[in-house]
Amino acid sequence: MLLWNLTKIKDHGTVCYQHLTEDDLDEGETLDALVNLPDTVRQTTPEERAKGWGETITLTNHSPVPWRYIKGEDDSDDRSRISRMSPDTFELIFACEVAGVREITKKNWKEVWTRLNVQERLMENLGLESRPSLRGARMPDVVEAHIGLLLPNVASLTPKQFDKKMMEWLRNDAEARLRVWTRDFQGGE
Repeated sequence: MLLWNLTKIKDHGTVCYQHLTEDDLDEGETLDALVNLPDTVRQTTPEERAKGWGETITLTNHSPVPWRYIKGEDDSDDRSRISRMSPDTFELIFACEVAGVREITKKNWKEVWTRLNVQERLMENLGLESRPSLRGARMPDVVEAHIGLLLPNVASLTPKQFDKKMMEWLRNDAEARLRVWTRDFQGGE
């Protein structure tokens, strides 16, 4: 289980969390609709129907960073305010884990950003990055604002170890593509 500590981040209450009230919403939006996302029902494709899935599918919508009602003094939900972890903070936590970053400091934040940039570009080239809406987490100002982020159970990688890990990803992908090519176009391994 990945652990993180945000308390050493300057202004962590506003940097790492988003807060909304009814006054922040557009006309027709409600706090309850953000907290309790509605299910989506869609028609199945012919392929899905052939598998016996029926005419429609109900998809339960959820977010990795869900909105929640803020607890009042009596520990009940204050239904006039909601809060969630910033999607940028959430993305940064998990990107740092993959990049072998245990802590973001004043001394290393530029190296952290460089690793995240390399990692993102590599994942895009491998076809693994498909969430452009979360790319704000990898902007230099966002990384710098998260100085103090601590991931106590992440193994730190040196720059050389990180570079080796990225090259292994590229090599493994190239070898997998070659296996597919030789199987599909050459008739064997």
